[in-house]
Amino acid sequence: MIPDLTGGADDIVVPFQVDELDLRGRVIRLGRTAGTIIERHGYPAPVARVLAEATALTLLLGSGLKFDGRLILQTQTDGPVRMVVVDVATPDRVRALARFDAEAVTAATAAGRDDPAALL
Repeated sequence: MIPDLTGGADDIVVPFQVDELDLRGRVIRLGRTAGTIIERHGYPAPVARVLAEATALTLLLGSGLKFDGRLILQTQTDGPVRMVVVDVATPDRVRALARFDAEAVTAATAAGRDDPAALL
């Protein structure tokens, strides 16, 4: 059965299982959570995308924890987005931030290299 994700909660993680294919996974939809984090800091669109993807990944991993705890994802590079930190504390707290070189992000965008992998 596929859960209906078209209505209801704005932020949701739903586990699923397809027995015939021996497949399990999770579906995530972030609305207000990602929007609030990104809007609060006023990130440019390419940086916002990196942070939103990192937040979704960390929330997916954190939703699988079987205990109240904390999961922190941190990256540090010499790319345009220098650092990304996402801190998830179960059951329902998340913080995220990014540090970036604005000129390098602008240059990467102008050169068409603004996908998340190129920015890290």
